[in-house]
Amino acid sequence: MYSLMYSIRSFANAYMLRIKKGESDLYITRKGQYALFFMIELALHKGETITVKQVAGKYDLSEKYMEQVAVKLRRAGFINVIRGNHGGYYLDGNIDDYTARQIIDVIDGPKNAVDVDSYKISENNRMLNSIVIDMGNKVDNAIDDVLTNVTLGDLVHSYSEQLNCSYSI
Repeated sequence: MYSLMYSIRSFANAYMLRIKKGESDLYITRKGQYALFFMIELALHKGETITVKQVAGKYDLSEKYMEQVAVKLRRAGFINVIRGNHGGYYLDGNIDDYTARQIIDVIDGPKNAVDVDSYKISENNRMLNSIVIDMGNKVDNAIDDVLTNVTLGDLVHSYSEQLNCSYSI
């Protein structure tokens, strides 16, 4: 159980670009990571229903956070739910139709590497702000390129490869 949990977390960290915005905000928040975990788990069990409790328990994640994530993903139309004793969430579409960018944006919304709103722009710092904002735009574009070009199918494939490697050692 521990090696499987470690495997999914280490896998996710390989894909997560952690860009600090201020002192506490990450480009991909914990909820964004939970969304990726949940979508990967649903993709691994395509055709089955999975409960939030199952996923949260399997990977030692907060059930409360995971439920909030599942609701947002359902409202966005990424997943569906069946209610009742044998109910749970299921993935309705093709795993290659979902990008990491879409999944994260549903949870966190778009983010910028540079927090322009917190700067006081004046005549004295206008040029420096312009330089920093241009650099931030380059960072944003690079991150967007990665997240847009990584599909849920890619994540599932990478996860399966890492899982197979961890069992073969």
